[in-house]
Amino acid sequence: MLVYKDTDLGWKDLQKRIKQFKKAVIKVGIQAGSGRSKDGVRVVDYGAWNEFGTTQVGGNIPERSFIRSTATAKNHWNDEIDKAYINVIDNKYSPLGAIGIVGVQAVDDIKATITAGVDPKNAPATVEKKGSTKTLIDTGLLRNSIRWQYDEGV
Repeated sequence: MLVYKDTDLGWKDLQKRIKQFKKAVIKVGIQAGSGRSKDGVRVVDYGAWNEFGTTQVGGNIPERSFIRSTATAKNHWNDEIDKAYINVIDNKYSPLGAIGIVGVQAVDDIKATITAGVDPKNAPATVEKKGSTKTLIDTGLLRNSIRWQYDEGV
């Protein structure tokens, strides 16, 4: 009689990790619940007004993209995702750990964009009011509200 024994040497675990990684979604930016400025404005609203520009909030806020412009300029994120995928396959990182590395890199890049300043320059009245020519930075609340979030996807 022939006896056959099927021994899983980690194939099922690898398939599970790959599936988890492929379904994952990284959300980078200002997450809901990021708080409010000292004058009561939600940080997520302030960020959106600056990212896209608006005339709806009692003045003209020009578009100063800090998220989309960084994503366009930092096309190495796809390379980082590829490296993360390989690290998951090689079992060096869990799917969440590998995704976290990419998320942290994206957050750092966006914060660096804000720190460097985004055109157009502040209007003279804005400079006088806040005492600085630095765009997007008054108290640092916006920059410090940039976060990444992991979502298991669909």
